Amino acid sequence: MTHVLLSIPWPILVGLVITIVCSVFIGGLHLVRRRAILGNLRDSHDVAGFAYGVVGVVYAVLLGFMVLKSYDKSVAVHDALNDEARVLLDLGHHSLAFPDSVSKTMRAGLLQYAHTVIEHEWPQMGHHAKLSDDRTSIDALWRLYLAQQPVSQREYVWFDHSINLIDDLSDARLRRQVASREGIRPMMWGLLIIGGMIVVVFLYLFEVKGTFRHSLFLSLIAGSITFVLLVILAFDHPFTGPSGIEPTMLENVVRHLSDLP
Repeated sequence: MTHVLLSIPWPILVGLVITIVCSVFIGGLHLVRRRAILGNLRDSHDVAGFAYGVVGVVYAVLLGFMVLKSYDKSVAVHDALNDEARVLLDLGHHSLAFPDSVSKTMRAGLLQYAHTVIEHEWPQMGHHAKLSDDRTSIDALWRLYLAQQPVSQREYVWFDHSINLIDDLSDARLRRQVASREGIRPMMWGLLIIGGMIVVVFLYLFEVKGTFRHSLFLSLIAGSITFVLLVILAFDHPFTGPSGIEPTMLENVVRHLSDLP
């Protein structure tokens, strides 16, 4: 459901969701103003103002923390992908130190690994799904390299470096997969949404002269909170949405490896 929502163009999605949210809260405001006696609201302004300040600060801290957490996740995915692409490219260059038959076998394994990530794993990561071939591609690469038998001192040196790089590749792959699966827990989403509703509904307790002015204040608060929540949602799904990561770097690596002699 989330990936379908985030597939909508970002300006349209933001405008649509904010419009719906503000309309609901403005409708509630009109009901409250129709039933409430404004003088009674004015009498409680001191207490309500203090309570609103406390609630607003607590929610602002929570919102800021979740923005930072979701952004850090997006950065972690970028870093893991950069490392994975870099190591694949380095392994391709290392393969040139071996005889042609061995070099081509190594590059074929690297290309198969990259194609598996691009064609099979990437769509699954966009849906936060469990990867069907969790270790198949990296295990195949390990078996391919461990089956090689270096014959010269030069080959031993390059083979040792290549094994270390496969260790780095496994680490980068794991970090990418963990980041694609982990997200903000439903409990935290509930806290964010309910907290935002409390902050907005609190504005019902204040008397503001003129329904339009009151509705404008409420819309600004509700719209701002909704926009931040959408940003958190987008960062929490780094493979979809407006900030969705494409396998461009891996595709470039595939082209480069294919062009090697």
